Amino acid sequence: MLLKGHLWIETALVDLIRADLELPDEWRELERLPFPSKVALARAQGTLHLGGEPLLALNAVRNKLAHNLEFEVDSAALARMLKAFPKVSPEDRAEDPNCAPFLPSTLTPDGQVAAVLREVVLSLLEHIWTLTSEVLKDRAAKMQRATDRLNALLQSDTSETE
Repeated sequence: MLLKGHLWIETALVDLIRADLELPDEWRELERLPFPSKVALARAQGTLHLGGEPLLALNAVRNKLAHNLEFEVDSAALARMLKAFPKVSPEDRAEDPNCAPFLPSTLTPDGQVAAVLREVVLSLLEHIWTLTSEVLKDRAAKMQRATDRLNALLQSDTSETE
């Protein structure tokens, strides 16, 4: 669950970064960046509002699992990961879905590991997908404004030549 969830999150993070690039196809090496660099880039673009701490905490646990045969995801590892999430109430989340990923207050590191990881991964994915949607909406609105300005310019140019 952790390894596949991390892959899904990394793919969504790359999609978020690409959504905010003027010429996304020009940067084919983006996928090769280390995960922390992708988080830093999304933060630098201003598209990742949560600050990246929950993503980096998940990545730390993933790296331990992937590179240490002895490592087990236990309640201590889960507690460190959950601590990285900002405290967001359901009301705050309803008011601004972009504010931060939301984890139920009932989620504790003492629960089943798979259930906690599932909630963490789903929360982060939902958050990144919401941010990507907002970036794409903003880009579409900018394109519409540019199209409207161009049409107005063409209309005025046509009126003057008649």
